[in-house]
Amino acid sequence: MHYKFSDLVNIKKLQKILENFSSVTDLPVAIADADGNILIGVGYQEICKDFHRKFPASNAMCKKSNTFINRKLHESEVIENQCIIYKCENGLTDMSAPIIIEGKHLATFLMGQFLLEEPDEQLFREQAEKFGFNMTNYLNALKKVPVYPEEKAKKIMNFCTDFAEILTTLGLKNLRDQENNERKKQLDEYKSKMEKLESIGFLAGGIAHDFNNILTAALGNISLIKLKLNREENDKVMEYIDEAEKSLYESKNLTQQLLTFAKGGAPVIKVVCTKELLQESVTFTLRGSNVKCVFNLAEDLLPVEVDKGQISQVIQNIIINANQAMPNGGTVRIDAENVFVNNQEKVLPVKDGQYVRISIKDHGVGIPKEFINKIFDPYFTTKQKGSGLGLATSHSIINKHYGYIAVDSQLGKGTTFHIYLKASKNNYDAKINQRTEPFVASGRILVMDDQANIREMLANTLRSFGFEVESVEEGDEALEVLKQHAFDVAILDLTIPGAKGGKEIIQEVKRINEDIKVIVSSGYNNSPVMSNYKDYGFDNVLAKPFSLEELEEVLKDI
Repeated sequence: MHYKFSDLVNIKKLQKILENFSSVTDLPVAIADADGNILIGVGYQEICKDFHRKFPASNAMCKKSNTFINRKLHESEVIENQCIIYKCENGLTDMSAPIIIEGKHLATFLMGQFLLEEPDEQLFREQAEKFGFNMTNYLNALKKVPVYPEEKAKKIMNFCTDFAEILTTLGLKNLRDQENNERKKQLDEYKSKMEKLESIGFLAGGIAHDFNNILTAALGNISLIKLKLNREENDKVMEYIDEAEKSLYESKNLTQQLLTFAKGGAPVIKVVCTKELLQESVTFTLRGSNVKCVFNLAEDLLPVEVDKGQISQVIQNIIINANQAMPNGGTVRIDAENVFVNNQEKVLPVKDGQYVRISIKDHGVGIPKEFINKIFDPYFTTKQKGSGLGLATSHSIINKHYGYIAVDSQLGKGTTFHIYLKASKNNYDAKINQRTEPFVASGRILVMDDQANIREMLANTLRSFGFEVESVEEGDEALEVLKQHAFDVAILDLTIPGAKGGKEIIQEVKRINEDIKVIVSSGYNNSPVMSNYKDYGFDNVLAKPFSLEELEEVLKDI
């Protein structure tokens, strides 16, 4: 915590207190900050302001006094516990003492000028003649200077510095309480946002589940068409198919945003290359845009343990906003680096540990200050065509990854989003995701799904890979088929309305055929099975809707 004396004390009130003190004691007093700037000054002596400091020759002696005191104040052997007394060459005395708070020299209390004993009038007569002062006026001014013996002056000084330190300590406590309250308020707002998102999820999740089943069949059949058609011979048709596929993927992203609100929508965690994740997400989103991206990624950037689809969605949402904030084009800058969070003061609502910090900065219109605390609220938007789900979804996703997302923005200058993701302790194997040749396989696969169009699409796709496929509608039927025939792989829908789903039959499936590899599939992550599938006996997971490439990757993995 960085603070100055003026941050901790009400200067106007303290000035009033010192004015009253000076009027009672006739002592001039002042307080200077750590840089020597006078914050308060009251009761200056007439002999100083009208004579000593007014004439160049005598003023030079006053400056010697200031220099001596400043030098002494910065000597460690006296700064902690001593008053500094200096008798200036003009015959008066200055006294000063540091105001120390928690070992830090915040300010200096100055007292003077005054006399330690009754003055030698002859000495001051000679001084008046030397500098050409009006003798009568000068001696009258001398009579107004208070006399305080050294011990009494020290006691007065100690009282003043102790009083100032008490006020300052109280001010520091108030400042810390204020900052703690503000931090607590931010954390409470963060928690409130999450509760709001979760409540919406119950409604959104059910809708998204049904829609994902439709998308699964549609995307799968489009992938089959692309496999069957020769692109060179059907160039125009393939363009139409590509556009249809792109629209379906946009619909997939929308349902993913709805699913994020759903209770239990835990991410399916895998080790992901951070660099590839960022570059792939941004390239896809800015395709055809007049906005360019500049990457500044640390060479030793660690991988992260995330749900690749969900975090890609977060990046895409932010990039979409950046793109819309710069309608005439521009540049988005993405920085990523490894950071270690040591959260002793709870600056970030995350656990201590190694993180990857991603910063996405645009140079767009910026966000008005009054909207900053609302942008992560569901359905809040300032855009005519916006759904208000993008940033709310991003907020929820990052929270479910036990990370943190924050935003800085200046109106007319741009916006920066900061994302903290937990770094992985495991290495990322790039070879796993390299596709060097078309996927060709063999073996027998059992498909169980209550949706006929999904069963048919999956069967056709798997046969195109080289598999023999049999399809069933529900769990009891699947168990009967497994007893009659041997299968290498089974793809089981997690839940079947009114019948047994994958969760209910997995143990029996493994009992019948202990060598079979079982993939659990679902369009709604409303169960911990999807994020912790191995704990329930499954060998891999396939979230609906899925692409041809995702299906290939899961099959290769087992």
